Amino acid sequence: MELSCSQNFPNYENYIGIDLGTTNSAVNAFDGENVRLFKSPDQNDITPSAIFIDKRRNKYVGKRAYDNAARNPERETQIFS
Repeated sequence: MELSCSQNFPNYENYIGIDLGTTNSAVNAFDGENVRLFKSPDQNDITPSAIFIDKRRNKYVGKRAYDNAARNPERETQIFS
């Protein structure tokens, strides 16, 4: 069975899709005809699902957070409650 977008979704002009994965995350947009994948600041299609806060309370997300956590394991958090 083939379904069109009008059968699955309300009649909006644009859609945003956010995949917040446990390992990696991605963001897409759909304008009714084309899908756009938003790249990370490092120009990757996906970005690590990571958050890092340094001693000065600076916040980092994505690859920068992942890299900082590897260099500073004493400041790494693995479980959120």
